[in-house]
Amino acid sequence: MATQFGYLPDVVLQTIYRYCPLSLFDFIGDWKAKLIMPSVCQQWRYATERQLYKNAFISNPAFSLFDSNMQSPLDKEPPVTNVALIIANGKTNMVKSLCIDWNFCDFELAIRDIIGIMEIHDGNSNTGWTNISELQILLYPKATEINTDPLNIISEPSLLLDAANSRAELTNIFINSLTNITKLTLHLQTPNSHACAFFSALASAYIQQLCELKSSEKLRFEASAQIFSDKLSTLYTVINDGSKPVPLIHANSIEDMILSNLPRDFELSQYVYTPDNSEIVFTNLKCMELLLAQDLWQNHLPSSLPTAKVYFPKLERLTVRGCLDSNRAMFGNIVGSSDLKLLTFTGAFSVLKEICKMSMSNVETLTITLEAGNIFDASEFARVTNTLFAHNKESNMSTLTLSQCAFDLDSY
Repeated sequence: MATQFGYLPDVVLQTIYRYCPLSLFDFIGDWKAKLIMPSVCQQWRYATERQLYKNAFISNPAFSLFDSNMQSPLDKEPPVTNVALIIANGKTNMVKSLCIDWNFCDFELAIRDIIGIMEIHDGNSNTGWTNISELQILLYPKATEINTDPLNIISEPSLLLDAANSRAELTNIFINSLTNITKLTLHLQTPNSHACAFFSALASAYIQQLCELKSSEKLRFEASAQIFSDKLSTLYTVINDGSKPVPLIHANSIEDMILSNLPRDFELSQYVYTPDNSEIVFTNLKCMELLLAQDLWQNHLPSSLPTAKVYFPKLERLTVRGCLDSNRAMFGNIVGSSDLKLLTFTGAFSVLKEICKMSMSNVETLTITLEAGNIFDASEFARVTNTLFAHNKESNMSTLTLSQCAFDLDSY
């Protein structure tokens, strides 16, 4: 926090904020104290009433709201990175990157505060945040809110913050205010059912609107699959009033996609929809990472949802980690790209067999790591990879790494 004496350390601000009553901020604001900027005092009072900084700024020092190129409203001072200064001085429209990071938060209050942050206007009463290109929302609910029971989902609709209305509200805020987003990151540390439903609504509404309004834009989408509810049929009914499912991932706008912490039975095609559910084309996707690491949600997708072919016509880099035998169906429906240059695979041999059916004639770097316990006949591996290696005899493959593969490579 900038003062005429320099910058107050965060620990001082936290101590002041934690132990001083609200009336003291009124006094400081009226007194026009030199120690703390008066304009910020008024913002502190507002924030205290909303519990905004209690959850985000004080309890969570990792909360950051910044633009590395932004100049301070005060002359000859370092760039301002303090959220209170930015908001209090009406500089939100100068922010290029927004990160909202809550640790051990009360989920409902955190979401309401996110809406409050996004509703803030600049000094001219115009909608703020218009120049943000990167948005990250990272939630780490406190332990009492963690729900690991996949059958106990959305038991209290009120805890979804009236999901239909919140979805419409967020659509207006995020779509009308954040029109320049090119990188969207949504992450949950723990599988909280209410958080799943809310984040799914946000991802669905935002990405769908982005594609309608800015079809030429490329979007980098990073997400923890914990944002997806393990009862999508219920979730869709709540956020979409019973109409046809809306896509959680819109294929055409994404150029770089990372999905982490995926449930072990994850199947990509069941999260992406086209009007006739016949095929899915990630038109501009060049880099994809699928990191499967969870056994928490078994049978999390209704069996009635259709499985469509998934196409990656421009895919250049593919990383897949943690695949089990149950993931064979997902890769059986993937049609690869002749542009693929790098493949990194860690998982079960049965899934590798499906991977090797993809077009890999131009692969330059291939890394295969089989998970422990994968015992198989070397001749079977040779048959599976024969086509792959045959295609690459006169191609550009320069790096081949095989690890934890329990067989003798002399046959090659």
